[in-house]
Amino acid sequence: MVKVCKFGGTSLATREQVEKSIDIMLADDSRKYMVVSAPGPAYNGDKKITDLLIKSAEEYRASKKSVSAESVIARFNEIISGDAELVGRLWTNLQSRLSDTGAKNYEDGVKAFGEYANAVVINQILKSRGIASEFFDPLELAFTLIGSGNSTKPDPRCYNKMGAILKEKTGSIQIAVIPGFYAYDRRGALTTLPRGGSDVSGTVVARVVMAKICENWTDEDGLKRVNPQIIPDAATIPEMMYDEARGLAYSGFKLQDACFEPIQERVLF
Repeated sequence: MVKVCKFGGTSLATREQVEKSIDIMLADDSRKYMVVSAPGPAYNGDKKITDLLIKSAEEYRASKKSVSAESVIARFNEIISGDAELVGRLWTNLQSRLSDTGAKNYEDGVKAFGEYANAVVINQILKSRGIASEFFDPLELAFTLIGSGNSTKPDPRCYNKMGAILKEKTGSIQIAVIPGFYAYDRRGALTTLPRGGSDVSGTVVARVVMAKICENWTDEDGLKRVNPQIIPDAATIPEMMYDEARGLAYSGFKLQDACFEPIQERVLF
């Protein structure tokens, strides 16, 4: 049996949290695919990496420099402190994205750096622990999107090709690390999914590798019956049909309705 695990920003906000997520992956040999978000806030009042990147694009367009971009790199330096060479490569990559102001979907390219960099960093941490892991960019996997803005969603026509590529490339490795939230349009331009898009990326990977289980790791142990920020001991809903979950997403529950579409026709859980 194969499992796909998606880890949200809260689960990857600090080096300690990243190590916990890696331990979760290693606790079950069937957990082979690790789909990651950008780091979330490391403490109360901290900013999400994605929000800092959006600000970085605005700053760079205005003045050709960005204080927010420096804050982004500082966070990754905290997560993988001691690897100056890798942090330097990430800084070069971010500067390249920022300076390419004429690129199609310019802001998307900058925003996606958070997931890209986190996947690169986590892959490096896995390797430092002796784990046979590899980083796979969505472009390498032929993961394509259709639509635009909040209507952007996975292109089902890419599923068969994605599955074949992953089967060929991951046969001899223990963990494949895949950044969530972004893929590419059919012309090869980087494109991001709407907020929460890493959930969608996770279910797409689950769909194409025929996973039996897709685990979504976050800061709550399941979907609560009411907002746990209001009722701390809110009960967890033990199970739910896809159609029911999708309906709740439309009603305002913290669920991404688009993530159900890739798996709705298959029983994964």
